[in-house]
Amino acid sequence: MLALAGIATPAHAQAPGGNGTSQPSSGRIVYLVKPSEADPGITAFNEPNYVVLNRAGPADPKLLVFLPGTNGAPLSYALVLLVAADAGYRSSASSTMTFLRW
Repeated sequence: MLALAGIATPAHAQAPGGNGTSQPSSGRIVYLVKPSEADPGITAFNEPNYVVLNRAGPADPKLLVFLPGTNGAPLSYALVLLVAADAGYRSSASSTMTFLRW
């Protein structure tokens, strides 16, 4: 998951609005990154991972990795990640199936 946060650049990310990122005035940046972008071998369970950071946060933020439960979609927990980013974390949600490569 750390690698996903590192490779998610505006050119590789997808977000609502189609410009690669969402940048509200609060300093938040939101990335939607399909697992197949990090590993082309992933063909199933390719739901986008949701990654949020806040540029207004600390210079050395902690990482919060959220794994939704059974049948949980990462985007369903967007509010949790947005609040975490505003609290100073870099936050990410990934499909458990993709994360474990089942």
